Amino acid sequence: MATKAATRGNRKMTTPFDEDVPAVTDAEATTDLPEVDVPEALDDETDAPAEGTTTTTDEKPKAEKKPARDVPPEGYITPVQFAKELTKHLEAQGAENKHGKIRMPSEGDAGNVIPPQQMYSTLNQKNSKNPMPTYVSTKDGQVFKTGEAPEGAALSRVNLLVLDEALAWWDAKGERVAARNTAAAEKDAKKAAKSTDAPAEAEADNTEVVEAE
Repeated sequence: MATKAATRGNRKMTTPFDEDVPAVTDAEATTDLPEVDVPEALDDETDAPAEGTTTTTDEKPKAEKKPARDVPPEGYITPVQFAKELTKHLEAQGAENKHGKIRMPSEGDAGNVIPPQQMYSTLNQKNSKNPMPTYVSTKDGQVFKTGEAPEGAALSRVNLLVLDEALAWWDAKGERVAARNTAAAEKDAKKAAKSTDAPAEAEADNTEVVEAE
């Protein structure tokens, strides 16, 4: 039983905002179960060395774990980080999607977050007329707009974003979509009105005129 509990305690829990997210997919974000803390052994449960004996440790100091990927330069964030910030931004606006009110997770509430996969899907819309502004960083610490890095430069990170700029782009995108929907609705209304008036005009053209004697 102790072994199973220890195994459960050592499992790595993930959240929708973990960095290792597959790109270009519209799959819905999933929420993992909360991590369960395994209590450490009590002091009186540890084995004490026998009197008159000495203990030696041959353990070598653990090497500092390096991040799996290079840290973004200061002032830039990843799509995963932006998904989290965008969720907060839209929650403050009272925005909704097909799942209801957009909101961050809280105690007892899994929330309704913007999934990181949606960010990658948005960034990979190559034919977009107005793409989200992104940046790349190089191994020597320089940052360039996507597509403007020197040829042959060793890239460190791609799809980097500037938070305020990306949020402004997202809000403008919403305004553009609303404007297109309004224009489409007006066009449909005019088309419907025109089709309704057409039979009346045709009937008037076919009315026989009788002159008075």
